[in-house]
Amino acid sequence: MPDPETRVRLTTRPAAFGAAPTVVSFAAPFRGGTLTLAYVPDRDLITVENLAPYLRGIVPGTSEQAAAVIAEDIANDLVPRWYRVGLVVTVDGITQTVVVEDRQPGWDHPSLLTAVPPPGAA
Repeated sequence: MPDPETRVRLTTRPAAFGAAPTVVSFAAPFRGGTLTLAYVPDRDLITVENLAPYLRGIVPGTSEQAAAVIAEDIANDLVPRWYRVGLVVTVDGITQTVVVEDRQPGWDHPSLLTAVPPPGAA
């Protein structure tokens, strides 16, 4: 089991675009389900090449714990204007969806966020 203190951290790079609000999203297999990440960057972007090693380093636990750790890392390492972490897993025919979402105080852009499908949407 990877040590939480030595596991791979998210890496970021400066965003190449101006102030226009942009949504960035990823979907990846994770723990037998699908993890979705969506965010509106402030200054930085997640380095996509680092995402798979980062996810492999998430310490096993419940779906809720995994989503919370990923959300905390995004909030601390990326500091986006808005983000959503969704994890959909099916165990014994029962589908569980965990969603963690947050935004910077005072930030809102409802028309932009309608472009972001909810976790589990096809």
